[in-house]
Amino acid sequence: MSISNNDISQKIIDETAALAKIKIDDDERLAVKDKLDRIFTLYQVMNDCDTNSVSLVDLQVNLISQLREDTVTEHDETSHLAENFKSFNAETNMFEVPKVIEE
Repeated sequence: MSISNNDISQKIIDETAALAKIKIDDDERLAVKDKLDRIFTLYQVMNDCDTNSVSLVDLQVNLISQLREDTVTEHDETSHLAENFKSFNAETNMFEVPKVIEE
């Protein structure tokens, strides 16, 4: 399906706005039409490009995956938490908070 710049009508703008669930005021319609015109012009330029000579293999990039050694980056902070926070329960490793939801 090909849409030229002249094919963008009030109806297309209204239907697009309804699908996108947006409200387009009457004073915004001209700006929206202009933006859609530019989008379709760019689409047409991209569609007109001849890509038949481009092989899919040309698009692949061969990279060597660099493996790194697994190392521990986080340390056990439970003793620090138990010292500095009265609400931290070191046995369960959880903070105790007051009950918020009443039955």
